[in-house]
Amino acid sequence: MLAAPCRMNIIHNPTQGVPTFVKDFENLNLTGVCRFENGILIRSQYAHDFVEFAGPGFGSLNGGVLLDACALSGGVYPPLGTASFAGRGFVGFSTLHTFTGGRTGKAIAPETVRFALRMTNIRASFAGIDGHSVRVELWSGPGTSYNNKGVLLLSREMQMSGELRQFPFVNSADRMVDCVRRIEISSPAKMFVLDNFMYELSAASDAQCPDDPAIREAATAAALQVALEEVQTSVYQTSAAQASATAGHGAWASVALAVCIAAAVSRQARGAGAPRRACGLGADERRI
Repeated sequence: MLAAPCRMNIIHNPTQGVPTFVKDFENLNLTGVCRFENGILIRSQYAHDFVEFAGPGFGSLNGGVLLDACALSGGVYPPLGTASFAGRGFVGFSTLHTFTGGRTGKAIAPETVRFALRMTNIRASFAGIDGHSVRVELWSGPGTSYNNKGVLLLSREMQMSGELRQFPFVNSADRMVDCVRRIEISSPAKMFVLDNFMYELSAASDAQCPDDPAIREAATAAALQVALEEVQTSVYQTSAAQASATAGHGAWASVALAVCIAAAVSRQARGAGAPRRACGLGADERRI
């Protein structure tokens, strides 16, 4: 079932010929990795395909683990079994197991998936125990700092069972969500599986992803550069007499003005706004 309506609905039609990245977790040597407590934390193993994973908390101690089919094929955790994954490898989550071998942490969610580039046509397969659901949120920002979280593009809650099931991430009009830079995966299930994770490079233009933090930061840098150039031009236009009479005061005033303008531009980029006279600008002077 669908959760509450998303805050922003950015959709773009898939482009023919764009390759689909399929993470079936088969290409890593997982032979003998048969226990959740011995699982391999999934992190940057697929960075070459523009995606990285991270678990909750500090220090990279928790999160989903890469496991071989032998972790579930014995039917030790019903209803999870051979129908709960495809092929040999998968990503497992469990609140029931603590890492061994001198490691601290658990294979628990929420799991954060970050893309180096904007993605679309995202699909993922899940299986879980106790009839619980899994919630997946798609965001426009990578969320690596306080000011680049972006906007929530889609939030979807899906019912899991012991059998692996694929879910495409579409809106109410059955259109694939575009402009995705980050995914958040969470579930109250004590154990669940992620497999067959697929995504494609987005062909959307910057104009179609107006809330992409990368674009906002680039625009902020450009605006700051223009503001500083205006300050520099103003200093150069000061008459020689004025410069001589106020050499010390004028130089420091220019530096202070440059710093003030930079702060004002930063406030505007964050949506906080900036008072017109905050930098001593008169009513007839140009806005930055």
